[in-house]
Amino acid sequence: MNISICMESTDACEISNQTIFSNNLIQKRNCTFNDQLPQGFSLSSWKVNNSYDADASLPDYVKGKVEDLLKLSGYRKPLKCSRNVSPYWPTYNGWNHDKACRISDLPYNMEKKTSCYVGASCTEMTCCTDDPEMDTTFSWFIDVDFCHLKLSVGIENTKQEMFLSDITFGEEKCFSLQGVYRLSYIIYDLVSDSHYMMSVNVSVCYEPDNCTLTENVVENGMFPKPVCDFKSTDFVIPGFSMIDWLKKHKFSSLTPLPEYGQLELLTDLGLANYMKIKLCTDLDDIYRYQSDGWTKG
Repeated sequence: MNISICMESTDACEISNQTIFSNNLIQKRNCTFNDQLPQGFSLSSWKVNNSYDADASLPDYVKGKVEDLLKLSGYRKPLKCSRNVSPYWPTYNGWNHDKACRISDLPYNMEKKTSCYVGASCTEMTCCTDDPEMDTTFSWFIDVDFCHLKLSVGIENTKQEMFLSDITFGEEKCFSLQGVYRLSYIIYDLVSDSHYMMSVNVSVCYEPDNCTLTENVVENGMFPKPVCDFKSTDFVIPGFSMIDWLKKHKFSSLTPLPEYGQLELLTDLGLANYMKIKLCTDLDDIYRYQSDGWTKG
């Protein structure tokens, strides 16, 4: 990052291209994905304080005020989901499927306020749920990516990604958007059966002690793991060239590559998230006393 201070449009800048950062690594903060409602907030109390009945339906412009107050609007997708169009429709039980995936024992959800679509991997569900209080909808998803060893959970435009090796199967997890839209889920890894078993609840909450809506979307649903293609030799970047990459990032050669350059390369190649924090070396105990490159247990 460089900064310049210029007081005249035609003259030289008083301060020109002063370097603030130069290839510095800045640590990302840890995010919390289990938000609660703002301290002391209650929609019924807010209505009364603003001259509405506690159970009154609010005008659209007032609903917008509530969303802004709860900081929901910044996370909204430009177009809200609809349960009556693709990919959620057509359906006879509240579920729709990609043609590559058919799961026969999913629950009958037609009388609920949530419709879901199961993607081609068979372990990803994308859903649309009604918000009865605000007369709107919101989208959410859970994707257990068996082939890339990742779990992704999201509501509208916010999401959390984790590696499967970092989660505890069989433990209830929660994910919420500003404390209003909430997911709770449990995933079991049935290794011998080659399935994931999932239970998922969705809630809409505008009160600190109760929710407008809570639905059990699926209980102990069996989702078959896909067959993964581990033979592919394609790069994440189509047509990747190390020479072109070095030129683009203005590195003269692969060695020595500075730390930030190494991280950039691993990220671009899709490898960064798979690397262990502590890298192996030939000084590790299990390799130290080797003979011809081998050690015995």
